Amino acid sequence: MGDVVTLIRHDVRRDAEALATTAPQLMLGAQARLLSLMGSDEPLAVLLDALARYVETWAPGMLCSVLLADAERGVLVGGAAPSLPQPYVAATSEVTIAEGSGCCGTSAFRKLPVYAMDLLSSPLWTAWRPAVEAAQLRACWSEPFMDSDNEVLGTLAMYFRETREPSAGERTMIAFAASLARVVVQRHRDLERLRQSEENFRCLGETCPEPLIVHSRGTVLYANPAFVHLLELSSAAAAVNHPLSSFVDVSSQVDVLGLTQGRRIARLRTAKGRAISVEVIAAPGLTVEHASTVLVCRDVAEQLSLERSAIDAADRERERISIELHDNISQKLAGSKFMLASAKVQAPASDALLQLQAVLEEVARDTEELAGWLRPVGLRRDGLKGALEDLAHHVAHEHALRFDVYIGPFAIAAMSGDSGEHLYRMVQSAAIFAAEAGDVAAIDLKLQLQGPHVQLKLAIDGTAFTRLDAAPDFKALRYRARRIGATLSLEAPPASGSLLRIALPAVERVG
Repeated sequence: MGDVVTLIRHDVRRDAEALATTAPQLMLGAQARLLSLMGSDEPLAVLLDALARYVETWAPGMLCSVLLADAERGVLVGGAAPSLPQPYVAATSEVTIAEGSGCCGTSAFRKLPVYAMDLLSSPLWTAWRPAVEAAQLRACWSEPFMDSDNEVLGTLAMYFRETREPSAGERTMIAFAASLARVVVQRHRDLERLRQSEENFRCLGETCPEPLIVHSRGTVLYANPAFVHLLELSSAAAAVNHPLSSFVDVSSQVDVLGLTQGRRIARLRTAKGRAISVEVIAAPGLTVEHASTVLVCRDVAEQLSLERSAIDAADRERERISIELHDNISQKLAGSKFMLASAKVQAPASDALLQLQAVLEEVARDTEELAGWLRPVGLRRDGLKGALEDLAHHVAHEHALRFDVYIGPFAIAAMSGDSGEHLYRMVQSAAIFAAEAGDVAAIDLKLQLQGPHVQLKLAIDGTAFTRLDAAPDFKALRYRARRIGATLSLEAPPASGSLLRIALPAVERVG
């Protein structure tokens, strides 16, 4: 009669070490073979065969078999039985998962170990008694093994040619053997799923119209035909196993190699040395052997051209409005103020005239200030330096905060012609955003030449910049940064506050 015992879990490593200390040479050889196969790509049948042979070295005369669950059909099918007689293996090649279906079928059904001391008298074995008698088998101990969702993966059985009931140590032994089977089967299934996923991804990549590559720690693992065409490569082999950096322009190395998720505008280099602007979209990849990153590289030359045109058109319109305000409206307001002053001389000033004079003076001040805000950097006193100082004065006055500006030597001289205008507009948008956030009492601006880059740091004592990338104005900041080849980063220093960093290539080394 088969009986049910509670499943006792033990530390696998401890049991393996205990076995190894008392193992004969045969056991050590079988163990070494199993361990080496578990790290290989051998079929599951080969792995289970090695496992069964290893388990058979644990006890003299013991025969091991592994059956695998077919959940859809509700049966156990053959996995490995290297030492059992072939007629018996054929007779038990498919076992129904049900109560009373031998030790293995019952064990899988109950999800508990089942031990039959005498197969010739056990009611669990009535249907297989002729096969058992022919194979001269008398005892069977079966243990199920489950996946992480407690679904049965299969069973591991130990057979003996004499009637036997397992001791406590032998029950521990079969539980340990079943846990090894679980590791082997689960790992193999996980790898198969990964391989299938990887193959599906490869098929998708081959037909994807977007240029796409996969890299692991900077080494290209895969490049699809669209990427090969974009970079004018002879074939995918010209990219695979090569450093990703060899296809990225020097100015974009940090941006591309460090990007694991999100998107960034960057510059790649074709096989012919031509630089192309792309939008790089990154996502974590999943391959069998490597943690990887998938990069989709969209050619955005036309998009950037449209962005530049839109920015340039907006700047030209801003300049036109500024000139109109300064040269036309401000002049007319000044004339109106003069006429009003003359009227006051000729006649006693009434309350209405005094109020009108106050309104005209306020409108004139606002108009001049607005013209200053819109005035291009190139038309301002002291150029970019003057523009930044005027901006700091205005923001500090309007929002009652401290705004300090430091401009290092040679920083402005190392910038290209139109970079100052775009840099100023970026600072203007960011500073106003921070000031209007309400939690800022101080802003510090530093513009310095640092190595091959001109770097601007706009630091605040609040957290507003950590939310800047969600603001509508941040898109305009990115457009302008692309326009001058600058990089933007938002940072939260460990101490306090937040920081906007803008770095653009210096046109030359100065000083």
